[in-house]
Amino acid sequence: MIYKSQSLTRPPDASEWGRFQSNAALVTSFKRFGLAPDIDEDTYRTLCLYHPGSHPLLPNLRELIWEEPDADVFEYGFQLLGPKLTTLHLGQ
Repeated sequence: MIYKSQSLTRPPDASEWGRFQSNAALVTSFKRFGLAPDIDEDTYRTLCLYHPGSHPLLPNLRELIWEEPDADVFEYGFQLLGPKLTTLHLGQ
């Protein structure tokens, strides 16, 4: 099975953000591993840069596991950190 990384070609508009935020509220665990992550680096940066409001990108996130050989990709990682986070693992 081949997995394709998800990517954006432009910043989301207001209606897309509404849909994203509805789905983001359902996410309780986020894991990023290795050289072929589910979300590419540019998409991750776009989501963080254009994220409306001051709340976490994934407001109900309880577990964050981030293993990435390039530490620069976690540049906007603070937007994933919220009050419900109980498990955090950062590594290479």
